[in-house]
Amino acid sequence: MKKLYPTLAFLIMSIFIVSCGLIEFDFDTSTKGKVEKPSICPPSIGDFEIPAEFKEALTSQLNDVISNSFDDIIKEVKKQDTWPADSIVLKKLNMVQTNIPNSVSSSNTLGFISEMNIYISLKDGSKEISFADIKNTDTKATVLKFNIINKNIISYIDKGFKLRIDSKLRDCPSQDIDFDNKITVHVKL
Repeated sequence: MKKLYPTLAFLIMSIFIVSCGLIEFDFDTSTKGKVEKPSICPPSIGDFEIPAEFKEALTSQLNDVISNSFDDIIKEVKKQDTWPADSIVLKKLNMVQTNIPNSVSSSNTLGFISEMNIYISLKDGSKEISFADIKNTDTKATVLKFNIINKNIISYIDKGFKLRIDSKLRDCPSQDIDFDNKITVHVKL
């Protein structure tokens, strides 16, 4: 009978922990992305303005990659029969270049991006919040590690979301830049 008490106590404690919403875990996903070399861009930016078409195309490409990452997270969490979650908080967002050239510069690395802010809102555009940013990147950066604003984004995921990305560019890429978009979220049930 003495051996039964520790087992019973563990079982009761486990049920208590589960019923109190104390199950938490991190979920990682990686989505491949590509920044395509613009067809029209000055050879060196200097005083030249980066073409608006390129900025729009870049924003659209990054938006698709990050949205796909969040879709992967939602599908995986739902597949685990752990939905609905109480909270999902972005913990890490990194862009890692996968085609690093022999001679790096701001025109052939992710260093062409000098700063970026990522916002999430409901599909209708309301309740927009900033949730990740990066400023003053290295001109030869092959990895961009975003600063994360610790916000629960579960209501955006439940109701449907859209992303808005503002960026400042220091150069135009002289080649296509392939990257992995690596995201870690903290899920609490």
